[in-house]
Amino acid sequence: MDPETAKKVNELANNLKTLHMATTMEEAIEKAKEIILGTVDESKSIKDLMSEVEEEKADLKKDTEALKDIQDDLKDIKKLQEKDAELDETQAEEIQKIEKNLDDIEKDAKLIKDNTDAAEIVQEEE
Repeated sequence: MDPETAKKVNELANNLKTLHMATTMEEAIEKAKEIILGTVDESKSIKDLMSEVEEEKADLKKDTEALKDIQDDLKDIKKLQEKDAELDETQAEEIQKIEKNLDDIEKDAKLIKDNTDAAEIVQEEE
């Protein structure tokens, strides 16, 4: 145990003894060692676990940033879909206008043909 850790163990042991969380100083030291140096699953120290937590936090930050990028991309896609829908609607309106114009032209062509036929009949009669 390094001197800094030993100092922390002794300070914690004194606090445990002062707060009557241990009946003897030996018990307080054992509890302090368990808290500071102890292992959660007998294979990893708290320091190792804290390192893992820091790594997990870094991974979580990366994942959060990636998620934000994906959300931004989804917003962009939604905007493009809305524009596409507007274009489809505009195209549908244009098609309707063209079809109406075509109907009008067909009516005009029929009217012209009818007038031409009538004029030919009148000419033949004269």
